[in-house]
Amino acid sequence: MALHQKQIALESIKDQDWTGKKVLDIGCSNGNLSLRVMRKTNAEELCGVDTAMDRISKACALANNNPTEKLSFFVANADNLKKIANDSFDIVFSNMAFRQFKDKQKSLEEIHRVLKRGGEAFINFNIEKSPTWYQQEVVYNKLFGDPNKEVSRAKNFDSSEFEPMVQKAGFTEIDIKIFDNVYYYQKFDEAVDENDDNFFAKEKGLTLEQNRKLNSELEKYMESTREEKGIPESWKIMFVKLRK
Repeated sequence: MALHQKQIALESIKDQDWTGKKVLDIGCSNGNLSLRVMRKTNAEELCGVDTAMDRISKACALANNNPTEKLSFFVANADNLKKIANDSFDIVFSNMAFRQFKDKQKSLEEIHRVLKRGGEAFINFNIEKSPTWYQQEVVYNKLFGDPNKEVSRAKNFDSSEFEPMVQKAGFTEIDIKIFDNVYYYQKFDEAVDENDDNFFAKEKGLTLEQNRKLNSELEKYMESTREEKGIPESWKIMFVKLRK
């Protein structure tokens, strides 16, 4: 998970005290952020789920290396949390994963189901492509596809649809805020780390050599945008807080 995603996650929970709370992290990746969230909020227990077995394997290793923390992880889709009983968690947390949920409506219904009465869900996601992701697609088209193909800055989900979906899932207390944020990378590796890099490469079916070539071109572009504070990355983020 790249630096900006971690910053967004920590910003969204900066005032939260989850002492004694049981937390479900949907889209937990390798678990590193899950552990930071747990410690920052003083949560008692955290369970993380992700669709990728390789990421969950790393998360389980992390849990084994931190035996004093009540951490657990398993593979699951957000729209099918059948291993989890109704009313199991005080908090559901999902950072920058909602757009990858295959069935978004069912996922929201599952989040509602596994939350205890009075429980809260914190869901963050971007509603526009970041400059890095946009430029990845531009460079990909230039190198391996149609260089004249127009790349949309919009994401594949209309954010205006979100509140009706949440209401349909059963939530009545809904707090939605949209933030324009700029983050600054000090080096290219902070922008495209292993997980983001692999995700884009797998989605496009790139070979290792193709991926190296793409990243070399992307790094040149990003360095050309460098300012005094670093390489800027602007994000339009939706922060959502729901209560059951």
